[in-house]
Amino acid sequence: MHEMSYCVRIVDEAIKACKENSLENVSSVYVEVGRMTACVNELLIKAFDKAKKDTILENANLVITNQDVVAFCEICNKEFKPSIENNYLCPICKGVQSRIVKGRDCIITRIEGE
Repeated sequence: MHEMSYCVRIVDEAIKACKENSLENVSSVYVEVGRMTACVNELLIKAFDKAKKDTILENANLVITNQDVVAFCEICNKEFKPSIENNYLCPICKGVQSRIVKGRDCIITRIEGE
């Protein structure tokens, strides 16, 4: 279950941010999770519940927003959402030279607390 490794990192980074911002009671941790991580939201929440035990985040909820995969075409310089329907080619120029620019990350976007 690779979701646990993501959550351990989320908890570590959130605790660090809380210390830097003098937060002592955290209610929510908001994360943006790219679809290419192959993380399952329900498993992330379960893993977060385990990873946050005995920390400042113990009472916090994990709020997840999924990030779509976005590629950048090196030929026509346009962003697009790759899809199997078009064999992952750029739908604008049908080019094959592209790189993923969004959808691989797991990022903390906000922490709520006092």
